[in-house]
Amino acid sequence: MNLLLDYIAVPVMTRRYLALLLCLMTSLLITSSLPGVSFAARPGEIAPVTDMTKEPAAYIVVDAAKGKIISSKNIHEARGVASTSKIVTALAAINTIDADQLIDIPLEAESVQPMKIGMKQGQKWKRDDLLYSLLLVSANDAAYALADASTGSISSFTKQQTRIGKELGMKDSTFGDPSGLDDEAAINGGTKMSVYDLAIAGRALLAQPFLAKIVRTPSYQFVGGDNIMHTLTNHNDKFLKGYAGANGLKTGYTQRAGRTLMVSATRNDTTLIAVVVDVQQTNEWAAQLLNQGFADIEAGKVSKKAATLPAIGVIGSLANITILKEPQKNEKATASKIGSTQVNAPSERNEFLSVPLVSLILLAILTFLFLWRRRNVKKRKRLRRERALALKESQRRAMIDVIDLTIEAESELVSKG
Repeated sequence: MNLLLDYIAVPVMTRRYLALLLCLMTSLLITSSLPGVSFAARPGEIAPVTDMTKEPAAYIVVDAAKGKIISSKNIHEARGVASTSKIVTALAAINTIDADQLIDIPLEAESVQPMKIGMKQGQKWKRDDLLYSLLLVSANDAAYALADASTGSISSFTKQQTRIGKELGMKDSTFGDPSGLDDEAAINGGTKMSVYDLAIAGRALLAQPFLAKIVRTPSYQFVGGDNIMHTLTNHNDKFLKGYAGANGLKTGYTQRAGRTLMVSATRNDTTLIAVVVDVQQTNEWAAQLLNQGFADIEAGKVSKKAATLPAIGVIGSLANITILKEPQKNEKATASKIGSTQVNAPSERNEFLSVPLVSLILLAILTFLFLWRRRNVKKRKRLRRERALALKESQRRAMIDVIDLTIEAESELVSKG
């Protein structure tokens, strides 16, 4: 009852603040009770798909560790996939070129059409800088230089790609230009791959620690063989910043192939890979497919009989530098290795503010506003009381002065009489 009387005694404006505070806190408590509700800590969060009728021409979602296919569409349809085929180029390069080798830039790399970072024939560039350029900004000149260094000529690199595809268990791919170009200028024609084969390539890349590190890197800076400082910003930065747990992989686009995207993300120790081909809203569809994949795994809806990608086998290496899996290790060991490369991936918890924290912040702000308002109201009341007392005192003094003057005037009249 005392609280109610105190509330009634509070001024109207202050009561409005209290009512607003009560409404907000009630809404937050109701919201926090709903499953899966969170507040985005960043403005770049990927929006939902706006047109569900315009699906990707093909897509696949797989468990990177187990190789199990979670969802798919037209998985064995070989299509142009643009620069996402550069993942195979990267796998070939890291397995056949020594890490400290300086790569001579061929004429084809200098003259290839953009995207490129401006290499010139005869310059010498570091292998790792070229790999970053290849996977972060999809540099076509880097693809040509790596292909040439891998096999001695760009035209013969197709055999290297085909060999790697076969060793990884790819079924549908026909390899051509190492950069993913598919127009008349493409060397050996354009590459055609299925989303099934792209998922295999993406899974192999994540099993290679150095390549896995590259594809989750937001930006990279280095001094190239041209003695110029280069700053690369990952073309996949929108997905990396906008999807919780994102840690890869590669974008792609040509007029013939359309927009293609390979992504990966880790949540609750599970890494999923999603590939979408020939769709305008690549990020939105990839995010939606990953969300559904994580939800299906959490709910136990993935069938034990679901199709599985081939185990990640050895990629033969002329330089015998790097292999993705030791011959004596089994598939389970490989699955553990894939998961271990994702330790530094941003977690969903780190990317979002929790509901209780937001509630506390809002409560603190509203409490401050309420106390500040109440203090100002009390101050104004005190000032009004002081003015009123001062006015009364002034009026009282004026009355006394009038009385004194009247008495004095009467005294003068009496004395004169």
